[in-house]
Amino acid sequence: MYENTGKIFRYKILCDIQPGPVSARAYGVSFMGNSTGGQSRWTFLTNHARVLVEIARNPEVRVREIAATIGITERSAQGIVTDLREAGYLNPVRVGRRNHYSINADRRFRHHTEADMPVRVLIDMFTDRDDPGTPG
Repeated sequence: MYENTGKIFRYKILCDIQPGPVSARAYGVSFMGNSTGGQSRWTFLTNHARVLVEIARNPEVRVREIAATIGITERSAQGIVTDLREAGYLNPVRVGRRNHYSINADRRFRHHTEADMPVRVLIDMFTDRDDPGTPG
């Protein structure tokens, strides 16, 4: 789903692609992300997807640990956890002073082009590996 905040559009789950050869800025649209040295920086997974995967790897993970692992601020990580909870992807359960999360992995992707796929596909792709730093 796209979120319109002025002239900035964010695709929150799977892709955060920068403008290519045909600039979207010509149409009054800006894309999130930084560019350095003339090259755009983009990734296939958004921070929302990364947070969901980290929670799938460790349902008892702290927001501070999520932030450190994926390289965002604690405040950003907390905001993403809130987004995912409000959208029905996460169910936090308070255990003592900590949250333990359960994921609704059967919930579908938000964008219409992936709406027939459950987020379980993304989670399985990145959690069914022996070592997160190596393929396969």
